[in-house]
Amino acid sequence: MTADLDIHTAYLGIVVQTTSALLLAATFIALRRFASGRADVRDWSHAFLALSIALGAIYLTYELTERRSSAVWADSQLVRTVLATLYQAGKFAFFALLLIGARRFAGREPPIRPALAVAGLAGVAVVSTVFLTELNTVVTAQAPFAIACCVAAAREMRATPTERRSFGSRATGVVFLLLAVLWLFYLVSFAMLMWRGTGHYPALVTAIGRYNSYIDVLLQSALGFALVITLFQDLERDAEAARTERAELQARLAVAQKLEALGVLVSGVAHELNNPLTSILGFSDVVGGDPRLPADLREPLHTISEQAHRCRTIVRGLLDAARQRRAPRTLTSLAGVVGRVVRGMTPQLSKARVVVVNELIARDVDVPADPTGLEQVFSNLLSNALDALPDGGCVRISARQAPDERVVVRMEDDGPGIPAELRQRIFEPFFTTKGGRSSTGLGLAISQRILQAHGGTLALVERDDDQRGAAFDLSLPRYGTHHGDPGTFPIPPDPAASTPLPAGDADDPPTDIVGKPRVLVVDDEKPVRELLLRWLRQRGWSVQLAGDGREALALLRSNLRIDMVVTDLRMPGMTGMELFDQIAANYPQLAARTIAITGDALSPDVANFVRRRACLVLEKPLDFARLADELARCVGTVPTTPSPAGRSPAASG
Repeated sequence: MTADLDIHTAYLGIVVQTTSALLLAATFIALRRFASGRADVRDWSHAFLALSIALGAIYLTYELTERRSSAVWADSQLVRTVLATLYQAGKFAFFALLLIGARRFAGREPPIRPALAVAGLAGVAVVSTVFLTELNTVVTAQAPFAIACCVAAAREMRATPTERRSFGSRATGVVFLLLAVLWLFYLVSFAMLMWRGTGHYPALVTAIGRYNSYIDVLLQSALGFALVITLFQDLERDAEAARTERAELQARLAVAQKLEALGVLVSGVAHELNNPLTSILGFSDVVGGDPRLPADLREPLHTISEQAHRCRTIVRGLLDAARQRRAPRTLTSLAGVVGRVVRGMTPQLSKARVVVVNELIARDVDVPADPTGLEQVFSNLLSNALDALPDGGCVRISARQAPDERVVVRMEDDGPGIPAELRQRIFEPFFTTKGGRSSTGLGLAISQRILQAHGGTLALVERDDDQRGAAFDLSLPRYGTHHGDPGTFPIPPDPAASTPLPAGDADDPPTDIVGKPRVLVVDDEKPVRELLLRWLRQRGWSVQLAGDGREALALLRSNLRIDMVVTDLRMPGMTGMELFDQIAANYPQLAARTIAITGDALSPDVANFVRRRACLVLEKPLDFARLADELARCVGTVPTTPSPAGRSPAASG
């Protein structure tokens, strides 16, 4: 009766085990639909399928041997051998695939392909089945492999990267260790059975041996549920990461759209500013070169010229930022840059009772940079700090050497700081916290792009809640250090500054100078035409003026000798681009001696013109030194005997 009860218990335990394994296999197969492409899920689903096959084989073996099946093949030794082989191969594959899946979950690939591993283990199972005919010896042979796989799998789960660790992964590691302990118990028990016989089992060993099928199903179910929980938590983490990445991509897309809008805005603003800046720069030099100018007016005039040059550089910086063009770099003193910015903002700082502590003057640092771009960055940051300190305060500027051979400049204030909910948005274009006060919300966005163009970064420093104020770190590639006079911050001369022009009457009619070519100046802005007239006549050119493309084309068709053309591109009526097309079609040699000028280099039609036409284009505000060089180059291509443009620029007339 006791023997029948033990057989019935074992039989029922195998049925429960097999059912549990099939349910877990189906669960993992269903999970593969939600985790497509994940190799660890595939390995674990295959593992429980292999376990189901093994348990099915042992179930059929019990049917044949213990329950005395009446099937015709019940006494076939071949059938029993095949079933034993399936059991052995299924168990080997189960533990091997569990280990391979755990290794892949931890982010590491297995040393061999799973298919090769399973094939090799199947071969071992066939050989062991031939030589190990008793179930006790079969289980004893499986135990060392099972223990090794379970311990290795527990170590893999423990080695999972920190960001992927969860309750499920830790529970899975614990269950793997419990499985290893159980199989160690099996190994010891069956070893005692083989060496000392059945009468020497301790009571605990006898009890566990009787109910081992139920213990197996309990642990394998615990393992399956732990793996399912692990996968669900990992899939949820991946889904959250995907949502975060999608939100970041959408945020970057929004920033890109804003920057595109900024480019359009900058293009329009630049066009409107560049023409008056050209006139201011040129005429300030004209007046400055007049010996009749009183001495007490020369310094204010120099300031006007200096600030106009700065405006021109800022406009070009905006254009460079909008089209991501690299500005020229020179060896730049950070102390000099900060000193110029502080000096320029001294009236506002004094009025607001804000003290700037510039620690850079103790040890200056040189970096390869565009000095005007860095001035714009520090000016934006200092302006923001000034707005944050309406009742006065302190701004501290310091520098330190970073481990990666970079210099990090920190600007910090003791104001109220930036609220935590706004810190993620401060670098967005057009985002501002200044309410109704005049602010475009572009300062930090442009500053960040300037530093990125320098190979650097601009970042808000994370601070504890008990720390006051805001702090920004500017990181730049380091070039070298020097000790200098901290009290002097010389402003380098602008290389684009033109030679002082003599005063003259802009309304004088153009005079043909013998031996000099005649240049046709076409621009719809009268101040620009008058400026170019004075500048060219001072250098001995014969100048003809036109206010638009139609007037210029009429002059070309009037047989008036024209040897060179300087034309604006954006004009009402006939544009400079259309004028150039007419020149290229009717006077091809004159087209090679045409220089285009524009204050709107970002506009699509200007960009298309530059791509399709081989025409030199200079940007406003004009670099007069560059214009002089290009005119000198064109002089060498002018025919020795001038000719009317209307007949042929290349022929004498």
